[in-house]
Amino acid sequence: MEKSSFFNSIGGDRRYLAQDWAAYFSPIINNGINISPSNALEVTPGSGLSVNIRPGFAWINGFFYENNTNLVLALPAAHGTQNRINRIVIRLDLTERRIFARVSSSVFAIHPTAPELQRDANAWEICLADVWVNAGATTITPSNITDQRRDPFLCGEGGVAQSATPETIVPINFTIPTTAWVATATFAGFGFQATIQVPGFVSGDLIRADFNMQSVIVATAAGVGGAGTTATGSATFFARSVPTAALAGSYTIFKVVR
Repeated sequence: MEKSSFFNSIGGDRRYLAQDWAAYFSPIINNGINISPSNALEVTPGSGLSVNIRPGFAWINGFFYENNTNLVLALPAAHGTQNRINRIVIRLDLTERRIFARVSSSVFAIHPTAPELQRDANAWEICLADVWVNAGATTITPSNITDQRRDPFLCGEGGVAQSATPETIVPINFTIPTTAWVATATFAGFGFQATIQVPGFVSGDLIRADFNMQSVIVATAAGVGGAGTTATGSATFFARSVPTAALAGSYTIFKVVR
C-alpha cells in the first residue's frame, strides 16, 4: 500500500496520528540523547538511596523527550546481604503514550547482572546509567554509578541521522596489575590512576571496558571509575584506592562509520 504525508486537510480528508509523525522522524533522527552540554541527562548521586538526572533531551523511535530540571528518582531499598543493580532508563511507553525516566531493578544477588532493556512493539528503553547498590547500603556515591550514555547499544548520541553508527571490533582482553596504579589529583575523590594501551584505537573511536566477575568485586571495593581514552591509543582508569588484586577483563572498540 502506498502512503504519503503531510498535506492540508480539506473537509477532514487528511487526518494524521502522532504515530505518523513519529514514523516520519524515526528514519532521520537517531535514538539517544543530546550530547551538548556534556552532562545532559547525566545521572548523579541524590540524597540517601536516590539519584538525580540532569536536564537534557532524548529521542526514541521518532518521539521526543525533555527533562528541564534536576529530576529525582528514588531507588528500592537495599537487601541485607545481597547486591543489586538499578538501571536508570528513559522509557517510551506507547500504551501510556508518554516518555519518562524510571528505575529498572535486577534481582538481588551476590553478583547481580543489569536487567535487560525492554525493546518491543509496546515500549522502547534507552539506558542512562547503571547504579550498583551494595548490601545494606543507605546512600549512593559516584563510584556506584556507571555512565552508559555514550554506549551506542544501550543509549548513544541522538539527533540527525548523520550521527555515528558503531561497527564493533572483537573484544580484546586486558589486565591491570596492582603495580600499574599511581597517585593522581586529576579528579577529586579519585586518588589513583592506571593506564593501559589499547591497540587498534584511534581518535574518535568509542571504547567500553568490562571487568570479569571476580574483578568487578575488587574494582567496586576500590571505587574504580570509567576509562578515559586518548588519541594516542591508551585508556586510563581512575580509583579511590589501589585495588587489592589485578583487574582483568576485556575492552571493545566501536569504530565510527558515517
